[in-house]
Amino acid sequence: MSCFLTAEELACMQGALASTFPDTATIIRRTYTDDDMGGQVLASQTSLAASVYLTPLGGSESEITDRLSSRATWIAKFPAQTDVRVADLVTILGSTFEVDDVWAPRSLETYRRATLSKIE
Repeated sequence: MSCFLTAEELACMQGALASTFPDTATIIRRTYTDDDMGGQVLASQTSLAASVYLTPLGGSESEITDRLSSRATWIAKFPAQTDVRVADLVTILGSTFEVDDVWAPRSLETYRRATLSKIE
């Protein structure tokens, strides 16, 4: 008897968890190109929608990050394997955030966790 989840069991868990995420996020990915003067210009911008659960970073984690940054830090949970990357912009409930970190890939991923900074 195996103690590991089957692919079907994992997919069932992922779907069940994703169905509990109450909000919708728009993930905006910007790509840049060389401007021939040593800088970069925005070349394109793409977006995708995903369900999300958003919560402020709490406890001792919050105290540490508040000392390191003046921007409020939040945790977003997306459905497993959502294509969210560091430096993407995410709009949730009318607020815009920048993705600081993504906890992926992970074994037996049931959701994708990202650390966000709120842009004022």
